[in-house]
Amino acid sequence: MLAFALSRAQETSKDIIPNEASYLEAYYLVILGNYRDFHEANRQAKNMSKISHTPFSLRNHIYDEKRGLILPDNDPDESYAGDYLLRRDNLDYETHQEYLSIEKSEAYPGLAQSHYIILAGIYKDRADAQKSLKYYQPITSKAYIKKTKIYMGCIH
Repeated sequence: MLAFALSRAQETSKDIIPNEASYLEAYYLVILGNYRDFHEANRQAKNMSKISHTPFSLRNHIYDEKRGLILPDNDPDESYAGDYLLRRDNLDYETHQEYLSIEKSEAYPGLAQSHYIILAGIYKDRADAQKSLKYYQPITSKAYIKKTKIYMGCIH
């Protein structure tokens, strides 16, 4: 099982079992800011959500002073309870809308370690990412696009 590949943020794709590397896919992240402090990222994300009229979600994660952003220890998915599970999609499962979230930077290859990023979207197509970026640029000068690879295989 490759649960470890997603349940714990990793620095590079080389940490994934080699025969599973074919499940790594290129995506473009639209990032609205990156912060060392979770509480600052949370404040900024909520403010950007309000200004942009884009929902904000922690995706059932909580902030733990010792472990950072994690799913609660009593999460129904015992495979990931107490761990961080990276965002791999663009739409909220319940509302089917795009949303802002806070993510651990080290979960995405090519990003700095130990930061919390405000993620506006994950796009397969660069042109779609650029449209999203244009929407958020008037809200924050920190918005940018970063190409990365995301494991899209089964996580259970």
